[in-house]
Amino acid sequence: MYKITKEFEASYAHRVWNQTLNDGQVCKCRRCHGHNSVIQLELKATTLQNDMVLDYNELGCFKKFVDDYIDHRTILDMNDPILKHFKIEYIIDAPKFGFSKIINMYPIKDEVEQELYDSIILIDCVPTSENFCRLIYDGLKKTIPQISKVSWSETGKTNATYSN
Repeated sequence: MYKITKEFEASYAHRVWNQTLNDGQVCKCRRCHGHNSVIQLELKATTLQNDMVLDYNELGCFKKFVDDYIDHRTILDMNDPILKHFKIEYIIDAPKFGFSKIINMYPIKDEVEQELYDSIILIDCVPTSENFCRLIYDGLKKTIPQISKVSWSETGKTNATYSN
């Protein structure tokens, strides 16, 4: 079995709005907060095509996705109750890897409000590292069958992985 990996970096914010600790206390991750993450893709193959598992250039589409949907964005669950405080019409672009941009809001008053809405990305689950891995894996599997694992690290000490 041949295996390659490639890492991508992104800074993002999120909030785990439904999180409570075992003793019922509210966890600090319910507050909006940020991370400098590393996303690692692992690809495997039993045979090589052109002496490679996959040309790394073929992952350029994923780099563009990271730049457009994760890096310097705030990722929120579509069901997060905080969204009722935003003036959003739920018309969103076609999701990429399960991540959607808001593209149609009530009239924007100024550039600051435009920047706020441009920075919000919505997903249909709580934005945890585990869910990010699954969404990305499922999205990549459709076009890159060699994908075998997606890992997401929020910090140098944490790592979540999804594989099938």
